[in-house]
Amino acid sequence: MNSELKKFLNDLNLVDRVSTRRNHQSLLLPEYPFDKQLLNLSSLYRRSRELYLAQGGQFLPRVSSTARGLSRHDIFKNEIEFTPSRSELEWFREIGHNMKDALGEFQALTRFNEISLFHEQNHRIIWTLLPPAPKGATAFRQFLNLAESLTIALDFALGDEVGREVSRALVRLKLIYMPSGDDNYAARSKKEYRRYLQATQMATYLTLERTHQNEIVDLVGRTFTTQEKLNRAAIRRSSMLNRTFTEVTNPLWQQIHAKSARAKLRRLERTFKNEGPLKISNNPLGFTSAAKVADRVFSAYGI
Repeated sequence: MNSELKKFLNDLNLVDRVSTRRNHQSLLLPEYPFDKQLLNLSSLYRRSRELYLAQGGQFLPRVSSTARGLSRHDIFKNEIEFTPSRSELEWFREIGHNMKDALGEFQALTRFNEISLFHEQNHRIIWTLLPPAPKGATAFRQFLNLAESLTIALDFALGDEVGREVSRALVRLKLIYMPSGDDNYAARSKKEYRRYLQATQMATYLTLERTHQNEIVDLVGRTFTTQEKLNRAAIRRSSMLNRTFTEVTNPLWQQIHAKSARAKLRRLERTFKNEGPLKISNNPLGFTSAAKVADRVFSAYGI
């Protein structure tokens, strides 16, 4: 058997063994792969689904390739398409891998199953937790990168809650985007884990701003002054980001969609209507306003 196919089957079998004794019927998407397992594993995953549904979010079960999903998803719209493929994956795990063209079947399945609903939900939820967007080009870029860094921080937190072995299988299956960290801060007090996520989110934001790594170390250390070991772990975690995404995909998306993103954000109903536009200092040490927003987001998710 092809080694890639064998690993895929091992991952399917591993995640399938996760307990699904709790029903969570009101949150469940029956044909989204392993949704029931994730709902059972993670209170953060459940909270994200609750927040998305509470703001009128909808799921559209439509066959959607990864390429079409990533290029057509409107992250400002409360609609998310997903390929309803749970039954197909179950068939493949039980029987299909024995078919003559099992490798072709596997490649077809992976082409249509690489969108994380958790990540997509959070993009849409976070807009409702942010103050209004600023007007200047640089400030607006910072605003978008802050939103992205918060979404990624939640990806990190989900990986931590799911645990090392299962999270890595789910990452390979493209159902979540970040595995559990090796530093185990999630097992410590809620207060300490919040500090860890704060530092991780800031380091991620600076990475998206394409700040030099040595400067990230310096800035995070001067912002969070009493937690050197924790800062090192947080910066190491943020370095997991795909360099193509930070250097090419993210800046290109902003360049193409900046104008339409402004218009769509203006049309969104704001939860915090009395706040002025978010301003992040050009000197990242003046990170107070962004840190307050990050805390608001983490609190909304119960972290």
